[in-house]
Amino acid sequence: MQKITFIWLLVILISGCAVFKSNTLRDNRLFEDNLDEQLFEGIERQNLTSNGFNIQKAEIEIKTQGRAEKLLGSLKFEYPDKYLISIKSKTGIEAARIYINKDSILVNDRINKKMYYDSADHIKIKYGFSGSEIPVIFGDFIADKTRAATKPNCKNGSMELDTYLKGTKINYVIDCRKAKLQKSVIMNSINEVGMIILYDDYLKYSSGLIPGIISMNDLQKDIKIEIKIKKIETPWIGKIDFIPGKNYEILQLP
Repeated sequence: MQKITFIWLLVILISGCAVFKSNTLRDNRLFEDNLDEQLFEGIERQNLTSNGFNIQKAEIEIKTQGRAEKLLGSLKFEYPDKYLISIKSKTGIEAARIYINKDSILVNDRINKKMYYDSADHIKIKYGFSGSEIPVIFGDFIADKTRAATKPNCKNGSMELDTYLKGTKINYVIDCRKAKLQKSVIMNSINEVGMIILYDDYLKYSSGLIPGIISMNDLQKDIKIEIKIKKIETPWIGKIDFIPGKNYEILQLP
């Protein structure tokens, strides 16, 4: 359970109404020209977490120390800050259910009948990833007051931008034609590269584009994770409820 919990903390820490699969339109350009003055408006307009959404099916491959493991996942997001994740084996057996909000995380380990808990602040210290950074995993542009202080400067169709999010330094590489992220580099507490996230195979929905393939590389722990979004509903209007496992042992996250 400790391995699964840690991996998924990395993943999650993985408009008109549209329901689509990964064979929908890809790599569409939002702008035909590099119109710098529209860039940040276009990026923010396409942020997936501007509304609730429901990733009904995602395929996940985890590679670590020469081994590969494949899982299935789903994720519901209730605007502005509630997430509910389900992790299943390839055969469809649910292994864990994870709830995150701005203050805390709760995990039902359905295999071992245990419920784990922790605070958002403690998670940041232990795993180096906070709930405020989750949108970056899905290709959203999130930063502390960066947009107001920065003038877009696209060269050869892209631009780099250093930002800070709740004290964490993030380097974005932006595709100026799509007005979407190509890459995010999240620095660790000693200003070294901690995680690299690449975005590809963009899917088109009514408000813009989202990456259909998300590749995450934790350089410090030698873990690579690839997420393929197969089916998503956005915007999704619903309520998230987390039901603790009955008679589960209650423990703090390791």
